[in-house]
Parts: sequence; structure tokens; C-alpha cells
Amino acid sequence: KGAGQMGLFGGTALKATTSFNLPDLPEWPENLLLANEKEALGFFITGHPLARFSDDIKQLANATTAKLSEMPDRSEVRVAGIVAASKEINTKKGDRMAFITLEDLDGFVEVIVLPEIFKKASHLFSGDEPILVKGALDLGEDGKEENGEDEGSNNKAPKKGAKIVATEITSLTQAKEKAVKSVHFKLSSVGLTKDHLTKLKELLERHNGSCRTYLHISIPAGGETIIALNDSVSPTPALDEGVEKLLGYKAMVVQ
Repeated sequence: KGAGQMGLFGGTALKATTSFNLPDLPEWPENLLLANEKEALGFFITGHPLARFSDDIKQLANATTAKLSEMPDRSEVRVAGIVAASKEINTKKGDRMAFITLEDLDGFVEVIVLPEIFKKASHLFSGDEPILVKGALDLGEDGKEENGEDEGSNNKAPKKGAKIVATEITSLTQAKEKAVKSVHFKLSSVGLTKDHLTKLKELLERHNGSCRTYLHISIPAGGETIIALNDSVSPTPALDEGVEKLLGYKAMVVQ
């Protein structure tokens, strides 16, 4: 830098520059930032794509990749994650099936997708959208053997080689919309304006779905007014974030 050299291996010398005029640009959206981190480095640095779905995952999943080895063989499990890798093959009958690597916040698990499920869900394997996998747990031969017991001890060796044979695969958004019965927006009357309500209505219309909606307006003196709305919505994280950005606090609650 002091010599004004252009590269590590020589080249035309230039006058050393000590300042740069860089444009003032906004940060990438979180999903784009994480996608570019994964593409450039092979892993995430600043966060994980599933982090903002943690509440939904707790409600819809009954296991994580870290807990699978502790569950009974052949038990029904529901695990949420993103598709880290996918390998498609043809069966002897010529049908298409796949082996996908599902990644959650704890680790990875292989999911076996048989032809019937593959036909319905293969479009979900190439995107970044989180999915919910429902299926039968296969612990493999190592997992089925309860060896490693010491005499006079109840300690058992950990089970290994867990896989999931999928019986249903849906996007996490679809799974949530199917499970959610109603969406409630809890607003405080303090500082609430007509403009807030107008923009809230516009936001609900942009996230049209099948879930019933209710507006709760609380007043400082106590009490609450509940209004059933005509708008039906899809309870996506984008809607939740939009409402929080509009009102300045978390107001969306699902049941």
C-alpha cells in the first residue's frame, strides 16, 4: 500500500490513496444477507435462516435433530428445517425419489423421500423456504441396539444413525396456516391513529389467507374492545414483522 502497488505480485505503481468515497447503502435484508454468506463461505455467520421462525417451530415440531436419537425407533416425528442438500434418484420402477439433508438450529438429519411424497413436495427442495417434515424415525441398527450398559447402571450408549422416512412434507408457512385457527392483533389506544388502522388494513389485504382475524384495542383505564374483522390472513413472519414495524411493538398473536 505504501508503494502504491496494485497487487501482491507487482504491477504498475499508483499514488497511494488513503480515503474512499463509498456510497451510503442500506443493509441487505436478512434473508439475502444469510443467503450470500452461505454462497460465499459455505456457512452462516451473522445468524441462521430459521432463527426468526423459532416460535413457529416450537409450536409445530415435536423434535429437533439433536433430540432424534433419544426418541423411540419408528415413532412419528415432526422436524422443521431448511434443505441443505438434495440427491434425486430413480427407483427400479423408474419413479423419482430423493434423499435430502435437513438442517435445523441443532444439526442435520437425512430424510428419505419416497416417490409418492416426492411428487407432492419436490418443488420445496431447491428453495430457501423452511419446511416441516413429518415421518417415521429410523434409528438404524446402531440405534436399535441398547448396548453399552454397565452392570448395576442404567446408563445406555447414545443411539446413532437417525433418519426420517417422510410421510408428509410442507412449507413451514403452509403448516402454520393449517394449524392456526385465528390471528389476533392486540393494539393499545394510546397513540393509535386512523392512519395506523388504515395501513394495518392494507397490510392484512396484502397477506390474504384463510385464518380469521380479530382486533383487540385496550384502553389505559382498563378494558378491551374486540372486533371480528372481515379480513382473513396468512400468518406469515412477514405479516408479523410488518405489523411490528407499523405499530412499533409486537402486536400479532396466533391461536
